[in-house]
Amino acid sequence: MTILSRRLPIFLGLLLWGTLSNHCLAEGIMSEGLADLPLPELQRRAQEEDAQAEDELGYRYQRGCGVPQDNRIALKWLVKAANQGLATAQYRLGNIYQQGLGVQKSPKEAICWFRKSAEQGNVNAQLALGRTYEHGQGVTKDLTMAHYWYENAAKQGDAAAQFSLGLFYVEGLGVPQGPEAAAKWILQAAQQGLPEAQYVLGIFYDKGIGIPQNSQQAAEWFRKAAEQQHARAQFCLGCQYQLGLGVPKDAKMAAKWIQQAAQQAVEWYTKAAMQGYADAQEELGSLYLKGRGVPQDYTLAMKWLRQAAEKDLALSQYLLGAVQKGTRCGSRYRISLSVVYQSG
Repeated sequence: MTILSRRLPIFLGLLLWGTLSNHCLAEGIMSEGLADLPLPELQRRAQEEDAQAEDELGYRYQRGCGVPQDNRIALKWLVKAANQGLATAQYRLGNIYQQGLGVQKSPKEAICWFRKSAEQGNVNAQLALGRTYEHGQGVTKDLTMAHYWYENAAKQGDAAAQFSLGLFYVEGLGVPQGPEAAAKWILQAAQQGLPEAQYVLGIFYDKGIGIPQNSQQAAEWFRKAAEQQHARAQFCLGCQYQLGLGVPKDAKMAAKWIQQAAQQAVEWYTKAAMQGYADAQEELGSLYLKGRGVPQDYTLAMKWLRQAAEKDLALSQYLLGAVQKGTRCGSRYRISLSVVYQSG
């Protein structure tokens, strides 16, 4: 079993934990042809009930572009444009109600406007609607409907939707599990430069999930994501160099990428560990034990490994026992800790 095989459940778990709950929807959409229009002319057109002008003026007030930022004035103009049926304004209005910008937060009102916009083919609204159904925000959680809207947005080429759709096929969420379909959509997202998708595609090539196993392709996709500072991809690329999988065996390159990954990993493992996430506690304890990304600290290592061990993680229990045994045996400490490095 390779290092990647052993780590896969942890990596995918953290991927889903971090990505699906914190995805930011795009808002920087300018009204067509009006982005460079002088403010006086834009205001004149808006006063004449030009929906595109109303939308652009609302956007400028929402973002503070050339005017003082003011959510209430933004709301006034976006409501006018949305009520005229402009899909972009309807999407923006959905965001306003979802985030509570200048109004009381209302998931149900947000859903209403997202739906109006999505039914007109607005890709951002379709993605937003997929998220709301996936997480049950303002509606009953419905993975089938989430899949439906993600698919609509994915077919329009939205990388985030393609990635989410691929993950649905990985997990069998709202659809039967389908490795080939998962690989298809994640490949499309990866080709658009989405680092999370590039990382997962690397995993797919390493494991042969939905596509033929290919270590060289795995290394290439890990590299693309790693160069975008994706910590888990950096770690996997380091492992590829360490083991000579798809790349020449190179201890220096392995150390370079694993060290970069560790430095980033400390931050997000710490956040996850403090929330009680057992896998993160185990990984953080291991980083402190090895001195990767942080100064070596056996006290902190034991703290985090103990918390993970109490949640019945076998490796943490094993490592904790090795540390305690090494502490008791004094000069045998280094020998006892050899199991740490055998663990990856």
